[in-house]
Amino acid sequence: MFGNLYLQMQCRNISITDQQLNPMEENLLLRRIDEERTPLPDTFVLSAWSQMWVFAFFELMRTWKTLVDDNLKFARAITRAKSSEAREAIINKKIAENDKASRLTIDFGAYHRAAMAGVISMPEQNIQSLQGALEATKLLRRMLAEVRTSLAKHEVAGARAYAPSPGYGMISPINGSIGWRIVYDNPRSEAIISRRNIADECRAIGRDMGCCRRGSKIDIPL
Repeated sequence: MFGNLYLQMQCRNISITDQQLNPMEENLLLRRIDEERTPLPDTFVLSAWSQMWVFAFFELMRTWKTLVDDNLKFARAITRAKSSEAREAIINKKIAENDKASRLTIDFGAYHRAAMAGVISMPEQNIQSLQGALEATKLLRRMLAEVRTSLAKHEVAGARAYAPSPGYGMISPINGSIGWRIVYDNPRSEAIISRRNIADECRAIGRDMGCCRRGSKIDIPL
């Protein structure tokens, strides 16, 4: 799905911002150690940027998952068609839906049509690939959702409960990244998830797929 130019642009923005935040985090930690106090102005700036980074990354992955789910549903419908006529009807309906949804775009939904063409030509392979992509990104998407829910909605993800200290960030003693306290209701537990934790999980996905080196920029080649 990241063959879509507009998703690539958003992914690049996440990567560029990550590269700017990394040295800011390290410098903040060094200052805190040298000065033996928290440099509040710089901490406020880093905290603000870190939260905006999480929000943007969450929305990118939510958009990506919507496209994956849609194409997965389309591929499954094709494979379950009982006849060539039924298969053609499913494809024609999907093309018509895409044309209608793309009526305001300058490229007439070219990237969506390209994804559809791939599904039509190899539905079984696409089902396997898309399911694998969802599984590979499950932890990343969960981390983003948990932090975003606490920061933006002041709630505990998946529970009817208020989040404790929503938006309050802590400086990691390891790399200076801003981390947030995330509470789980059932079973009752909690964790600290930092911005760098999220970025490193994204990089790990790329390394597992053989297309991202350790310490390199964020890349989601799915």
